[in-house]
Amino acid sequence: MQSQGGKDSFAPMSRFKTILVHMAHDEGHLTRFSVALELARTHEAHLIALYNATPISMPMAGRGASMGYINEATEIARERAVAVEKEVRESAEKAGVPIEWRMEEGDHLKVLARHALTVDLVIVSHAKAEEKEDRITFHTPENIVLDVGCPVLVLSHKCKPGLPGRNIMIAWKGSKESLRAVCDALPLLQKAEKVTLLAICKPEADEVPGTEISAFLSRHDVHVEIITDVGDNAGVGETILFHARASDADLIVMGAHGHSKLHEVIAGSVTKHVTAHMTMPVLISH
Repeated sequence: MQSQGGKDSFAPMSRFKTILVHMAHDEGHLTRFSVALELARTHEAHLIALYNATPISMPMAGRGASMGYINEATEIARERAVAVEKEVRESAEKAGVPIEWRMEEGDHLKVLARHALTVDLVIVSHAKAEEKEDRITFHTPENIVLDVGCPVLVLSHKCKPGLPGRNIMIAWKGSKESLRAVCDALPLLQKAEKVTLLAICKPEADEVPGTEISAFLSRHDVHVEIITDVGDNAGVGETILFHARASDADLIVMGAHGHSKLHEVIAGSVTKHVTAHMTMPVLISH
């Protein structure tokens, strides 16, 4: 796809200038904000804290299925919003980061997508992989990235406050989605101390995969170490996580592959597996 000026739409930005962090009444919202604040400070970005008072998830049956529970949970989130906004504004002021507070109610994915139309990065959390609740109002990151139009930084429920990106691993597939993820991540890759490129190849491959993208990145002052693995389709997600842990990566960069319509990501996809079982942040693009 070409822009009006004829340049490739994958042309990377020099920095993240507008960052949107998803806020809600959940246990991970302050960690998300802490990471977002540090990224905004590092990249001299404008930070938008989007607080959604609608419950993220409800139990599949019983009390959670009633409108009474939904209304009660929403009211609690509204009351909590006052304290969260105060803490957010005070933290941003101390960090010298311009902050914009927004509050809405509604389907979390639709609200995020609407507010993400003019931002460079969205930050969300992923729930625990073993969580049994039915997310009827919030959608997993592999669905979010298909609709927001910008990269999504997904934080695991075990994520600690701090700036990710010291040691980055790129999961390279040789696809347009992988290229988009690499280009979107350039502001982070250029600041990283170490970058590893994992190329999962077929046994019959004639040449080492990843050499062309490695050369491409070197022209952007990003030098990578290439590692290869002969993985099968059923275990690609676990292969990515294995190498991320083995290389002590604190961030995974990968493309999200799926259909363009919401809720049509292939069940059991690589993106779904990685974001559900990760222990470090993952930057995904589509």
